[in-house]
Amino acid sequence: MKKSLLILCILSTLFNGFCQTIGKQYDASPQFKPGSVKQYNYWVNQAELAICDSDFQRASDCYDEAFTCHLPFRKDAYFAFRVNTEFIRNTDRALICIYSLIRSGEEPTDIIDDTIKNASLYETAKTLYLNCKKTIIPDLHNEIEEILTSDQAVRKNNSFCSADDKELERILDSVDHNNLQRIKQLYKKYPLVNVYTAGIAVEHMEIVLRHNAYKRGFPLSKTWYKEVRKGNLNVCDYMHTSDNCNAAAPDKKRYDEYAKQNVYQIGNTLFILTPDNLKKIHRNRQKVFCAETWEETVKKAKYVYSEPCEFYFFPRKNLVSTDPEADAQDLREKIDKGEVKGEYIVFN
Repeated sequence: MKKSLLILCILSTLFNGFCQTIGKQYDASPQFKPGSVKQYNYWVNQAELAICDSDFQRASDCYDEAFTCHLPFRKDAYFAFRVNTEFIRNTDRALICIYSLIRSGEEPTDIIDDTIKNASLYETAKTLYLNCKKTIIPDLHNEIEEILTSDQAVRKNNSFCSADDKELERILDSVDHNNLQRIKQLYKKYPLVNVYTAGIAVEHMEIVLRHNAYKRGFPLSKTWYKEVRKGNLNVCDYMHTSDNCNAAAPDKKRYDEYAKQNVYQIGNTLFILTPDNLKKIHRNRQKVFCAETWEETVKKAKYVYSEPCEFYFFPRKNLVSTDPEADAQDLREKIDKGEVKGEYIVFN
């Protein structure tokens, strides 16, 4: 425990520096240089590859390296927590993960599923929760929550309307456009918008962006591009949101910048389609400090879509089809004939 307390003191120093940057004046200076964001993404990528190989000691070591470069993103801290509690039993490192998650607004019961099995760790987590200084800016958090509530409420309240109802389309578009403008204003009002200043709500803003994509594409592309390079956005989440929005956009001019639309499941078949412009994909990824190569994307995809999967590095994508069996068979044949580049795996 002495070692874990020492580590927490060091981490607390980092967080105190971060707190100063989001003080009453909301200092816009980035907490970390771009180089540290790049190194962070490198080590997280190595940790995820180690998990794919079931090398959990290496995964823990890589996460530990990453967290010395940059404040952990919520998903990474949670994965590292699970690695350190479920697979290698490293309490010192688990406490660092808990501390990071609490700072971003998580409660002990959100982090530790089995509070009886991990009773000692849970008691420590409760103490940390009560005593550590939170970095959430209440006004920012509440504004994002209001936007998300508005987005869902209009859809729930108008769910009885038919899909081709023009009035419904007008209402949804008006609310979506208004919510988009409100998100844009957040980045002008608050220089630091991330999980440590806004909580988990900031990760759900992509829902509003996807609802706007069908008419407006990805209007926050320049803002989020800067934010991901500054380390305020998780690079994996950013790339998925960017590709999803651009794929839904009316013109599709920038479709498939990061090749996050190329992995999906139809029926019982996983398809991994090789991009035609791999060199450009790699350059685009490098610009946002993504360390993951296409070959590593393929490796992670096979892990994420396998059963059982312990860690979802990204969400599974299942294409809806009226006849999934026939559509999957058709695409399998095209890959076999070389008409489509890629590979597939048929699950039993």
